[in-house]
Amino acid sequence: MESSKSWKDNNLPGMKIFLVEDDQVIAENLKTVLEIEGIEVIHFPSGSNLIEKLVEKQPDAILLDLMLPDISGEKLLKEIRKKTDIPVIVISARDTELDKVLLIEMGADDYLTKPFSLIELKARLLRSIERHRKISKSETKEESEEWLIVAGPFELNTYEHIFKVGGKSIELTPKEFKIMELFMRNPNRVLSRRQIEDAVWEDGYITPKNLDVYVARIRSKLGEFSIHLKSVRGFGYKLEV
Repeated sequence: MESSKSWKDNNLPGMKIFLVEDDQVIAENLKTVLEIEGIEVIHFPSGSNLIEKLVEKQPDAILLDLMLPDISGEKLLKEIRKKTDIPVIVISARDTELDKVLLIEMGADDYLTKPFSLIELKARLLRSIERHRKISKSETKEESEEWLIVAGPFELNTYEHIFKVGGKSIELTPKEFKIMELFMRNPNRVLSRRQIEDAVWEDGYITPKNLDVYVARIRSKLGEFSIHLKSVRGFGYKLEV
């Protein structure tokens, strides 16, 4: 992993990274190069103590390997997302498109395939951290004016990430939540497939049938209210309220 221009040039002082990696050689190499760049790295060879540590103090980002000795990376990611929305970048030797799609859907902010360069890691970390800081700053309850969206029988709280239908809470995955937010911000408007895909899949991790699958899942969760989510043949979808 080659070195690069100093992290200090990016005006993100005092960064702390949690590294969850069971391969000691990889972990030591990453820790060394990141600490040279002025980043504090706390290494976890397994996932067992990570959640407890997160409760005490949160880092700026987490680098998460998938192949851990005590818990799968996927399960650990779900547990992390119950506690915090800080950036999580998956680092894995698994490089299929399906792996990337599933992990992004489960809440990962980015996905790096091993082996990777320090330059690429740095760019992705900085992008994720900067984006998270901007969102955190603009979406505080006091500053945000759009955290509660109501459209017909649907209510979506973007601050607490709660979705309700007819007053009943419905659990949505992160991508399903984004799709419903887009529909509810554009009620009775036909949205093309491209408009939805560009808004929800910002990093481009999408296969041709992904949108149809997600809409079908959402409809199944809406039950009797699924009639409001209409298909527009040859174009896209709309939320009719």
